Amino acid sequence: MPSRGQTEGLVGTTDRWVLVAVLALGLLHGSFWAVVLPPWSLADEPQHLDYILSVKDGVGLRHVPSIWQPLRADVREAVWQSKRWETYRQPPPQSRDDWIAGGTTSYEGYQPPVYYVAMVPVVYLAGSDPLRAMYAVRFAGAVLVGVMAALTGLLAVEWFGAARRSVPLLAGLIVATSPVVAATARVTNDGLIAVLVGLGVYLAARLYRSPTLRASLWLGLTVAAAILTKSPGRLLMPVAVVVLLGLRRRGELSRRMVAAALGPGVMAWLLWATLIYLRYDVPDETSVFVVHIGRIFPTLSPGEFAAGLWERSWSSSGIDAPGFRGLRLAGTTLFTAMVACGLLAFCRPPRPTMAICLTLVVALGIVVVARMANVAGLLPPIGRVLPPAHLPVSALTAGGLVRVLGRRGAFVPVLLLGGVALLLEIVWVWPWYQGSLAPG
Repeated sequence: MPSRGQTEGLVGTTDRWVLVAVLALGLLHGSFWAVVLPPWSLADEPQHLDYILSVKDGVGLRHVPSIWQPLRADVREAVWQSKRWETYRQPPPQSRDDWIAGGTTSYEGYQPPVYYVAMVPVVYLAGSDPLRAMYAVRFAGAVLVGVMAALTGLLAVEWFGAARRSVPLLAGLIVATSPVVAATARVTNDGLIAVLVGLGVYLAARLYRSPTLRASLWLGLTVAAAILTKSPGRLLMPVAVVVLLGLRRRGELSRRMVAAALGPGVMAWLLWATLIYLRYDVPDETSVFVVHIGRIFPTLSPGEFAAGLWERSWSSSGIDAPGFRGLRLAGTTLFTAMVACGLLAFCRPPRPTMAICLTLVVALGIVVVARMANVAGLLPPIGRVLPPAHLPVSALTAGGLVRVLGRRGAFVPVLLLGGVALLLEIVWVWPWYQGSLAPG
């Protein structure tokens, strides 16, 4: 990790070029998913878009849809016209009239509002057609994929400044080529929460390197924004605590810095809990869904959950195309081996202790959040919850790979993983274009 004296000029001209390059690659990969994924994916795209359009047309947060509110008629009509059940092989509705009259509820209305408010200008520019609005928001998600890759490179520069150039490029490549990260280019708040968690870890690392009140405040505001985006944003609270404890150990902590780093997040958490309670009589969004919608997925045993989450940790999409599962397992196994190799590289000193601590807080925290959601019956073990962890994990992995394999040798497994991702997505797309199978 860079020394405390390196407070300026950490990102050089070459590093800026690297960050732009991985941002462009991530944008390209995300755009591929935005275009190729059939309309109205099963990851609740109609409900997320309904939330955005309701805020836009209602002009304000007081028009956030409730979880009991039916989907807007124009969204239901667009989903009907797409025949989504044929693409995704679901049981069809009884009739058009039944679908348009009832459809389904806007059950994402329990989510915090930041993502949906941020997407209002996007759908405003897209016009009144829900399908066009859906694709516009997908492309905004592709931009977030590029930002994730650049943030990962920036985090690698912060943690491994002495070895910059190769390390940030490798870190950004790991994220930019990851199918599970690119798959956030949908109408979903998964991409924005990954960006905010990655930004929070980066700002925490900067605060640890250069402790100032301003740096504390930027971290605190990011924590607040993440909490008001999605529940995994709360993981930035322990991230901030870890950094503050590190500063206290060095004797560089003040009460004002503690208040600036933690105060905005605590206020955001209390504000959202109050609003949720006033609307649904329960104190948090997970309880809202369990109480008012009910369990959707079975609770798996710890072993089944761990195996399922691991299999989908690098690419969560699944179809029955020949060779798809084998390629997905090959990519996941290679990714796992790279992460293990990167971590083992730091068994001997010097170690980036704070980088390891922050990465473990986020990675283990995301797994715990996913497990709690499965126990509550809200989610199966699915990879789309993991992108927030991919950013710090990839930055740390890149630093470890360079340490073990050298600057050139480290590119071998990273480029091989990118090649597996390319093959995987060819296998995923080809049957759909042949008309024999739809991506899932």
